[in-house]
Amino acid sequence: MQRFFIIGNPRSGTTLFRLMLNKHSKMIVPPEAGFLVWLYKDIKDENFNKGYRKFIELLRDTSKIETWNMSYEDLHDYLNIKKPSTFKDIMNCIYVFYASHVLKKDVILYGDKNNYYLKHIDLLAELYNEAKFIHIIRDGRSVAASYKGVMQQQIKSKYAPNLPTDINSIAEEWNTNIRNIEESFNKLKSDRIITIRYEDLVLDPKQELTKICDFLGLEFEEDMLYYYTTTTKDGLEPEEYLDWKKKNLQPLQKDEVDKYKQLTNKELIGFEKEAESFLRKYNYINYNKN
Repeated sequence: MQRFFIIGNPRSGTTLFRLMLNKHSKMIVPPEAGFLVWLYKDIKDENFNKGYRKFIELLRDTSKIETWNMSYEDLHDYLNIKKPSTFKDIMNCIYVFYASHVLKKDVILYGDKNNYYLKHIDLLAELYNEAKFIHIIRDGRSVAASYKGVMQQQIKSKYAPNLPTDINSIAEEWNTNIRNIEESFNKLKSDRIITIRYEDLVLDPKQELTKICDFLGLEFEEDMLYYYTTTTKDGLEPEEYLDWKKKNLQPLQKDEVDKYKQLTNKELIGFEKEAESFLRKYNYINYNKN
């Protein structure tokens, strides 16, 4: 199975990017659900020759899996037909089942997106030793403005993000996450990884998506630019997430590139002091700044 993983700090455009890629006729990127990592410790050495009921029960108990809208009885029947015997095989079956039975798509490439994965790149790279990784990075100061904006909404959803609002804490988290991603990527062959900036994706989506399609070995498709027309049937973000992701139902908003301007001068100075190295490395210091 050809796989790729979208890696990024929260509020960096990973959902927008997922929706764009999911519009391609030959790939899927399901809604965020981290069962691939969560179940690994418990069942990585499981022998499935006694059947799949126990596995289905474990899967049903994982967070967010209900947003995939799968019939567990149909999945169980599918597993009985395919008879996966290893953890990797059974995981692959779930993604193929989702593509064929839920989205009704005939695809050749299976993506996965979860911000939680930035802490588990080494595991994913070992488990899928030919998988590719796409890192989408966003100006950390804009990430900070987004964190603060989301937390001001006081969202009631059980899946509402719990994000820091203190500028130094946000800067430290962003800095640490980018460092962890880079350290894991440094262990991989260069042809398995690519990094794009959120800002470039927003300002020139066709160029950036063409670059990503080339990286993945597919042709660019115009439908990817119309991600906001995605329906629930097509794999839209679940309704439970839309309180803090509703902008993904709209065309690209170029003012999101300048979101950092919502911060005070004191906050900007504080963030830049904490995360200057990575801000400079990715050309964010003085980026569109007056």
